[in-house]
Amino acid sequence: MRLTGLAFRPADLRVSNDALIDAVLERSAIGSPAAERLGRRLRRLLAYSGAHSRFWTQSCDAIGPRIVGALDAALAKAGRAREDVDLLISTSVDRSVLEPAHAYNLTALAGMYDCPCFDVTDGCNAWLRAMQVAQGLLTSNAARCIAVVSGEFNMMPTGSFLRSVLRVDDPEDLRSSFPPMTLGDGVAATIVEPGGADWDATFRSRSDLVDLCYAPLPESGRYRDGPARRVWRDDTPFVVDGAGLFREAGRALPKLLADTGVDPYEFDDVVVHGATSRQWQAGARQLGDIGTLRNAFPGYGNVVSASIPAALATAVPLTSTPRRVLAIGASAGMSFALARFTVHSEAIAADIVQADR
Repeated sequence: MRLTGLAFRPADLRVSNDALIDAVLERSAIGSPAAERLGRRLRRLLAYSGAHSRFWTQSCDAIGPRIVGALDAALAKAGRAREDVDLLISTSVDRSVLEPAHAYNLTALAGMYDCPCFDVTDGCNAWLRAMQVAQGLLTSNAARCIAVVSGEFNMMPTGSFLRSVLRVDDPEDLRSSFPPMTLGDGVAATIVEPGGADWDATFRSRSDLVDLCYAPLPESGRYRDGPARRVWRDDTPFVVDGAGLFREAGRALPKLLADTGVDPYEFDDVVVHGATSRQWQAGARQLGDIGTLRNAFPGYGNVVSASIPAALATAVPLTSTPRRVLAIGASAGMSFALARFTVHSEAIAADIVQADR
């Protein structure tokens, strides 16, 4: 499978750490002394995570043009047009409806009304999962040109999601509310076609860790045993035990590398899902100080399922081509993933808003 086109477009409002802290304090119902402590704690957490900035969606009207713009830029790199796409896969965690599949919203936005489409969801690892599905479909000749679109637009100042995750009533709430605050908005579009070397992907799932990152719908507990369900705040749509997630990823990913016999030093670039920068760098040191570790988190935030393609488009200096890439992901579920593939510099559209690094 060949990656023939890739483009990433961040949302329209760049948000610095200072602006994020101001937004949290504005929405939080706490007094002055506590607010000052909260601000200092947030600043330390942001610095520790390696976050510099992220992009939010200032206007809903900007979402459609961002998605279509990324798709067209990726298609241009591939030498293709929208009518050449015979399948579109959406990997978005962000979606406005439960039915139909979010992919139908995307094909409608692009005027691709007859294009077959569906969703592949596995949290932040959904892009890697979609690549595995796409390779199978290309190998079986079920499709010849597949577009994978990873659009994440949760952080709208006018939306209910952002208002809820930014409100802190007690500084202790930061244990579960800080990770969602680092989310960023943007969209990645990836075009894949037959040819080239096979992508080699390996996944592991741990459903006993499902409560570490949870975005429940009403009555979601009907699929769970009551005593096994962690009690979270019921007034926020997304809660994360960040320390728990990184602890489990720190155990599972080195084991996955060892079990598969993958040596990160054999690759030109190691690209990771960006939920933090500091924790990945610490993990790289444990593996022997990998110097080619790339992620989009410092400048673009956690763009969820778009994180790995965003890192390919923004953080990997393709000074030589082709580049042998190892992608590593850990996601809600939990899900752990490795993927090995080749990227050519001419396939990547680099004409994006560059974040401060």
